Amino acid sequence: MSNIDYQQDLLERFIPVSTEALIATLIDRNEISKQKQAFQLFCDRYRSLYHSQTYPNYQRLTRYYAPFNPDIEGLKSCDYNALEKQNLQTNLLSEISSLLNNANYEKLTLEQLQIALTETSPYGIEVSVDFNDFSEILLFYQGRAIRREKKRNWKSLFLKKKTIETKIYNRLFILLKPKSLIQKTEELATIKDIPLTKAADKISRKHHQSTVDDDKIYIKLFKNIPRSDLEMLFPNTKIKMRLFDKLKITVTGGGGTIGGVLTIMSKLAVAIDPIAMATAIFGFAGLLWRQVSKIFFQRTKYMAELAKNLYYYNLDNNLGAIAHLNDMAAASEAKETLLSYFFLLTQGKMTVIDLDQKIEQFIKDEYGIAVDFEINDGLAKLKKLGLLIQKENKLSVVPLEETTPILQQHWLACFEE
Repeated sequence: MSNIDYQQDLLERFIPVSTEALIATLIDRNEISKQKQAFQLFCDRYRSLYHSQTYPNYQRLTRYYAPFNPDIEGLKSCDYNALEKQNLQTNLLSEISSLLNNANYEKLTLEQLQIALTETSPYGIEVSVDFNDFSEILLFYQGRAIRREKKRNWKSLFLKKKTIETKIYNRLFILLKPKSLIQKTEELATIKDIPLTKAADKISRKHHQSTVDDDKIYIKLFKNIPRSDLEMLFPNTKIKMRLFDKLKITVTGGGGTIGGVLTIMSKLAVAIDPIAMATAIFGFAGLLWRQVSKIFFQRTKYMAELAKNLYYYNLDNNLGAIAHLNDMAAASEAKETLLSYFFLLTQGKMTVIDLDQKIEQFIKDEYGIAVDFEINDGLAKLKKLGLLIQKENKLSVVPLEETTPILQQHWLACFEE
């Protein structure tokens, strides 16, 4: 059993409840009891309209991503020269950053990443990452929470369960573009001050089994990622054992090896028969191999744990991740707009500050979550639709019965563009 709680001391921009659940909550409130059907219809129409209005943005992103998509299908793809590809890459990174912002994601700073890299995984896995292998790295997260799990451990002789708290990112986005072999060769030659041919030989030996296409951009979307496990999201992770595991193997393996050496030495001292001597030597080699194999077994165990975690954490990849993000952004924007409209409709005229506080308090009371509501985003969309009325510093909205022809005009505009 696990339980995830959002940290109350950290204000998040996103509202961790589905659009459907939010609308259902609003409809059940007494303030709109006489207009439930009309409000439900307004919500459905607005969401459909907004998806239609934002779909061209998604199409534009897919065009930018086309030459970099590792999952591209078709017998023939468009040919791009170096300048065209560079421009497409620049536009792609800019558009994705904007989309992530609309979905209320936060950029993971270098400082936060460095802190995460120094933490030990709750699964006992320690890995390192060479960030110099990538020419582009984008990391964004949405929501910081604490996951509580009850597990048995050796300290209680596995008789009692202990609550383990793990800090997690509710959603995590990662974009990677590997450096080309030419880039790596030139960099190594410069750093080591060696000829390009020698540097190329070193790079080719290091990456001879790599299946990563350095001309592509890899996009991943994950959920409930422990903050101490960020390294495992990278394809070039190197697994390390914890100090505790090293000591355990050293003590158990070292003790066994020393005992084995003493036994073998005593046998060799009295051995006259060559067969007996060979048997003793092979026996000693087998003893050494058993100790070394324990290390390989431990590494394999770590790799299996890593693969299992990534299997359950993964949400989407590449173009699918972009589509997923587009839906998340649309949902976030819709929630901000519908909340702003609902409270102006039911509470009457208000200032921006009063409206913002009213919505934040509603979310706190209803869901027990403290948020930094994006009031300006919601009001901007209402204004663009022509549903917002502003007189001096007071805000109000067009009544529900007058929204249908306004939304219809925007629907027609979608087809005219």
